[in-house]
Amino acid sequence: ILRDHQFWDNLRSILMHLEPLARAANATQGDSARLDIVLVTLANLFYYYSSTAALVREVADAVLRSLEKRWAAADQDIFLLALVLNPYVRLSCFSLRSPFRTPGNICAMAEAAFTRFYGMEPGVEFGDELVSYLTKKGTWSDERMKLKHRKEQAKAERVEVDLIRLWREWTPICDEDDSDSTMDMPTTGAGRLALLATRILAMVPNSTSVERIFSLFGIIHTKHRNRLSKHKVRKQTLIRVDTARKFSSGVRQKRKFGAMSDDEDDDATDTSFDRLPARSL
Repeated sequence: ILRDHQFWDNLRSILMHLEPLARAANATQGDSARLDIVLVTLANLFYYYSSTAALVREVADAVLRSLEKRWAAADQDIFLLALVLNPYVRLSCFSLRSPFRTPGNICAMAEAAFTRFYGMEPGVEFGDELVSYLTKKGTWSDERMKLKHRKEQAKAERVEVDLIRLWREWTPICDEDDSDSTMDMPTTGAGRLALLATRILAMVPNSTSVERIFSLFGIIHTKHRNRLSKHKVRKQTLIRVDTARKFSSGVRQKRKFGAMSDDEDDDATDTSFDRLPARSL
């Protein structure tokens, strides 16, 4: 078998078909996965399996049908808004002929999502602020949002940009002592836009964190320590999770495929949207 060139050619073909799916699973099952990452991952998979001529057509078609089925069952507006509300992307991923390049369509989706989440109309200022955000004007320009600085800082710390923290800077701070719950709703268009963005970008599209916590429960509450109360198990789990969050390097080692250098591997697992195929959506 080792001398059989056909065997190795077939193995390379299998790798070519399975590697993108493995990378996609790695990106979408992480703790830092967001809805926009999931959408871009699906788009990249669709682009790869529909445009790579070296693939077996039957296999590629089966993957494409699966992607279409999953996208049809998804809450598409929320996924699209998650991508748009990533200030490093906004409208740059959509083709010039896409209906999502039109601010009016995006505003309609965002206003419907706001009403759906909070049971009230967002107001006229909300649409004006969203259009300014989409066109990078005023408060929502790259310079005012300090996007370059945040990205350089995150790169130096070897972590991803915290989009939730970025958007929370534009959310009004409410008085915790105020008993009137209606005061928690921002009254400005910018505040309501930030509120919608933090809600959508905070959505977790997988159960990885929950499964990891259950694994920690099993590690702490073993058959040799079966008399631990549930309260002590919970406290020890919280301490372990908090310690790992504060003192870990934040960099998860990725499984490599093929003879790639470290730089190439970092690029391949990057989720900063700099390596997207042009106009992929």
